[in-house]
Amino acid sequence: FRNLTGDPSRAYFSEGLSSVLTQQLASISGLNVVARSETASYRDSNRPAREIARELGVTALVTGEIVKLDGDRLRAQANLLSPENGRIRWSGPAEGTPEEILRWQGRIAEEIADELSLPLTSAEKKRLTKRPTDSPEAYDLYLRAEQLFDDWEKPQTPDMQIALLNRALELDGHFVLAQAALSKALVLSYDSDRQPAQLALAVAAADAAVAQDTAEPNARLARAAALRRTGRITEAISDLLQLVATNPKHDAAYIELADAYRELGEDGKRETSLRQSIAIRPDYWSHWLRLGSALVDAGGYDQAREAYDRAHELAPAMLAPRQNLAMLEIVSGNYEAAIRRFEELPNPGSDAPTQTNLGTAYFYTGRLDEAERAFRTAIRLEPKSAMHHANLADVLTRLHVDVEARMEYLKAAELVEQELALNPSSERRQLRRAFYWAKAGDCDRGLPAALEVEARTQPTASSAHTLAQVHAQCGQRQPA
Repeated sequence: FRNLTGDPSRAYFSEGLSSVLTQQLASISGLNVVARSETASYRDSNRPAREIARELGVTALVTGEIVKLDGDRLRAQANLLSPENGRIRWSGPAEGTPEEILRWQGRIAEEIADELSLPLTSAEKKRLTKRPTDSPEAYDLYLRAEQLFDDWEKPQTPDMQIALLNRALELDGHFVLAQAALSKALVLSYDSDRQPAQLALAVAAADAAVAQDTAEPNARLARAAALRRTGRITEAISDLLQLVATNPKHDAAYIELADAYRELGEDGKRETSLRQSIAIRPDYWSHWLRLGSALVDAGGYDQAREAYDRAHELAPAMLAPRQNLAMLEIVSGNYEAAIRRFEELPNPGSDAPTQTNLGTAYFYTGRLDEAERAFRTAIRLEPKSAMHHANLADVLTRLHVDVEARMEYLKAAELVEQELALNPSSERRQLRRAFYWAKAGDCDRGLPAALEVEARTQPTASSAHTLAQVHAQCGQRQPA
């Protein structure tokens, strides 16, 4: 919804309308709805509907606007568009106070479903007409917090968002959408700052949301995301399987499910989940990108290239497919080709993954000074990434800066240790820690840790490679 009131302070309200309508439409089992996080970049875009729909992999678009009337009254209008020709298939206006406009949304979702010939169950109709909270003040705080998901990169955003949602829950402790949003915000805060306390609070908020409404998709998705990060993978998978059983077109749930299977090292189930997300939205480039990454981890480089090429074909303006194709050149041993691809990207210095991959390509072609600069840039951009510190240590070792190299390997192991404190059963992280210990010269810790993982797990292509490196680093040539 575009804010055409002329009042910038109303922006949160228009964004809130978008968020709530997205959630209401997503609760309809026969409908696949793109997450609002995926559409935020198109908010003020003047690009043709056909281009936007192509990049999102959708067959219909919902747009809207709010206009100020007299006093505190507003006029809101939602439109359902056919992207191919831009024709308005359906339009629904409403006038009233902000609170009255919010009540109008349930009817809008129902009418859109009717226009799309989607029959609603009695439970879905009840959900669409149910008010999320009886407190207008709590709802206003929730809408303000929802808008901040679009500005997450600003340093002050996480604290502001979490504070707004906590205040909303003080006014209405049974506000399920606010509980789910709080859990999501805390998880994002953890991903940024790696503070374990945030995860415990995230799980608690999501538990409360699920306890009050087991059928709310946002609650189960938020809890699964929090549980996965604490190592409670089987519980996360259980939540997600229940979610897709009742919402079979919820592609975001299949994406989260794939991430959970990745933690367990179950490459086949991970790939299956990603292919299910593609079956739901076959023309969405990001799903193909994720599939390509899964195939790389499983050693299927040719299939991965096909998936990345498909992602690039669907969204030629997006950088990620080009970045991943360049990364694929690295794992295939084509380092000069990788460098050419990375150096062709616009502004590669502002992206940590690009810098670390470019540094890797420089490293393997003997351009060590350039590799060091790239790895230090990656650390500056993402200082809590164990991989970036380990990569810098590799190039320092080659440059014979041994003391600093050892410190960087131990820093990498320490960062993985912090992740294991929250997810101690993660075999993938246990192996990474063992590897960094071994590279730091601490084989008394590294080798036994690797052997312990090796004894109780079935190796994947990736884990076998890491095990071989630990053995080699500790002088165990034949096992390597």
